Amino acid sequence: MGLVWDVEHMIAAALGLAIGWPRARSLFEGDGHLSRHEARVIATALMVLIAFAQILAMVFPEDGPLGPEVTVVGRPLIVLFVVAELLVAAGLHRGSRLAWSAATALSITGVLTATALRPVPRGVAAAVVFLPLLIVLVRTRRAYTARVIPPSSIRMTRDLALLGIGFILYVVLGFIVIEDFNPPPDLVMQARELIARLFFSSSGTFQATGRPGVVFLASLSLIPIIVFFSVLLVLLIRTRKPVAAVNRERTIDLLHTYGGGNLSWMTTWPDNAHFITADGNAAMAYQVKSGTAIALGDPVGDPESVSHAVLEFARHCETHGWMPCLFSSTRVVLPQAESLGYRYVQVAEDTVIDLPGLQFKGKAWQDVRTALNRAAKSNIQFRVVRLVDESFQMVQQARGISEQWVSDKGLPEMGFTLGGTDEALDPEVRVGLAVDDKGILQGITSWLPVYGPDGVVTGWTLDVMRRLPDGFRPVMEFMIASACLAFKEQGALTVSLSGAPLARSEDDVDSLAAVDTLLNQLGEMLEPVYGFRSLHQFKTKFKPRYEPMYMVFPDEAALPRVGVALTQAFLPDAKLRDYASVLRS
Repeated sequence: MGLVWDVEHMIAAALGLAIGWPRARSLFEGDGHLSRHEARVIATALMVLIAFAQILAMVFPEDGPLGPEVTVVGRPLIVLFVVAELLVAAGLHRGSRLAWSAATALSITGVLTATALRPVPRGVAAAVVFLPLLIVLVRTRRAYTARVIPPSSIRMTRDLALLGIGFILYVVLGFIVIEDFNPPPDLVMQARELIARLFFSSSGTFQATGRPGVVFLASLSLIPIIVFFSVLLVLLIRTRKPVAAVNRERTIDLLHTYGGGNLSWMTTWPDNAHFITADGNAAMAYQVKSGTAIALGDPVGDPESVSHAVLEFARHCETHGWMPCLFSSTRVVLPQAESLGYRYVQVAEDTVIDLPGLQFKGKAWQDVRTALNRAAKSNIQFRVVRLVDESFQMVQQARGISEQWVSDKGLPEMGFTLGGTDEALDPEVRVGLAVDDKGILQGITSWLPVYGPDGVVTGWTLDVMRRLPDGFRPVMEFMIASACLAFKEQGALTVSLSGAPLARSEDDVDSLAAVDTLLNQLGEMLEPVYGFRSLHQFKTKFKPRYEPMYMVFPDEAALPRVGVALTQAFLPDAKLRDYASVLRS
């Protein structure tokens, strides 16, 4: 518009570009350090800015210091171009090769039309808007490797034919049923009007005299456009999905051979896909939610292969157009994360009990000893079993306790790092049962194996914790203490009580303040429903040592998308009304 503050903005932008050039110049150097994710974010931002610039050009005055604005196309077409640009931006963010081609074509077209169809001052200004995007796209073309899944030619032909037939029937029926036209059009006039409407025009041979006729004629332009953009959206953001459990057996073999961490057995759960490194000697389990690949825990396998597994996994995600994220990882992966320029924040603490020398003696263990003594007086017995070997009646009691526990919550049962009865039926999982003298199950805990080298189980990790609501009150203290003693007799070295999500004993000095605030707010919101922090406090009764667990992500800009993906991973069956009930509470 050429007002005083516009000049100030222009000067400020020029100064900002000059000051920021040392950081931005790597984008234009052949051996720059921009990651694929950073390149995609920059291109996406530029495409979105161009789209909004076109909207602003329609809203603000068209005659400024650069001369009058020449409207090359009508406003409806400008709106359609904006929609197309935003869809392309979504594809760029996912690393779609098709989106890169479309964005490159759009930027070249923008430069050519700006200089050819506008006065020189405005043409130069418009070309300057598109040039940075074109340069970024050319320089970072290798960042766009995600291939779409094209439908088969037979299916595409069939679907397009059905859509075409349906649209023709709609047009024919519309002209037959609606009589609000003057003069009444014949078949030739109808065909001419349809062709004109497809190009956002009108044949002028007849007019609509009522609201139904006006709406019908307008729909002749909108329906094909809606179908076109729907197909474009699918092609731009649709990328290949992982084959479910395709490498699960290999992951289990690696666990048996090389061992793993306290959460490693969770990687074998059915909902996880598995990434195997190029040499076949390391694996990572992950789930894809909202275009984000969330890896669970640390890589497992040969230590030499594990040392570069995260780097390969990041490349694998970029190839498929996913945002990589590691959740509940230990310090093992941090050097690789730092080499990628990723950020990390502590999200939980693993609570580990060392079994050698464990004795529940002294005042500090008073609560645990009380639970053991009360269980003995109440004739409650504890057994460590394989649930899959138990009677049908006992399995049904276990399911009943679990289902009753879930029904009392405001949200469905959680997943991802929290298992249930189905996972407890795994033959390699051990289950602790607290049964009274009448055969009634008072509580159940499940324990995941922690493998060391050569298939030797060196520890166990607590997963399921369920109790009969009106049963023996200190049953959890009793079951965990009894399990520790039983595993100690079997020669196990450690017991992990696992980490409670969004709960920890103290803040990590390396954490990001903004992320900490977000995690604290989430923890406070979910505390009335799941009691993560209360659970974390409960585990302190067993005097564990703490090992931090981290979330690793590309940068702060990825956090909203990662947050949505984690919500879907932990609550895959939750509906909108479930979240609303939590917010109301």
